[in-house]
Amino acid sequence: MKSQTLYLSCIFLWLMLFQEPCSCSKTTTCFKEYQFTFPVSIQPTQDTLNIGDTLWVGMEIPKEVINEVDSQMVIIEDSIDFSVKMTIDMLDSFIVTNIGDTILYSPTTDFEIVKNIGEVSIFFAASDPHINYFELFLDKSETGQKIHFGLLPSMSGKFTISFGNLTRDLEDITLEGNCEAVISKLHYNVNELKSDNNYHIFEKEIPSKWYASLQEYKNFGGFSFVVK
Repeated sequence: MKSQTLYLSCIFLWLMLFQEPCSCSKTTTCFKEYQFTFPVSIQPTQDTLNIGDTLWVGMEIPKEVINEVDSQMVIIEDSIDFSVKMTIDMLDSFIVTNIGDTILYSPTTDFEIVKNIGEVSIFFAASDPHINYFELFLDKSETGQKIHFGLLPSMSGKFTISFGNLTRDLEDITLEGNCEAVISKLHYNVNELKSDNNYHIFEKEIPSKWYASLQEYKNFGGFSFVVK
């Protein structure tokens, strides 16, 4: 009887020794959410320009950025590209697109691009050429990613600038080792909000349906100006 008990105890000990490593080797899954705010500079901040004046736009994404979800610092690797799009819309002009929607007119081809740092190109939607925007490709360096360029207007009117990212681009960005990660929001802080960024032009001209609130407009880096 004692020998049988000893035999069963040995079998139990053997199972414990060989099964424990197996349970530790199981892979675990995790999920990480990110929200970032990137600084943008638009100069000059005056609300009125003349045709031929230059409006300078700059953006810099540092190597280390605060994740606004958990207030933790995140290191942005060189392999990560934030596909930034910038739209210029004409506040006092609307068009009806080929798909039947009324949208703000986007005068991208009426602004000459002055290159300085990074690259700027114009994207036209295949479904409707009226839907277009500037694609910004930031230069990479040891300190982060940066772009700086000028815009020369060739037509008069009331305009607004805003920034954004394509959802599919954000889903392709990996920031955490083996974790499933998603960047849920990107905000753009224009001129560190030290200037009013001419919000009075926006509030007077823009229909409420385009933005839920003035704060939402600010989150998209809203900046308005008049060209005479």
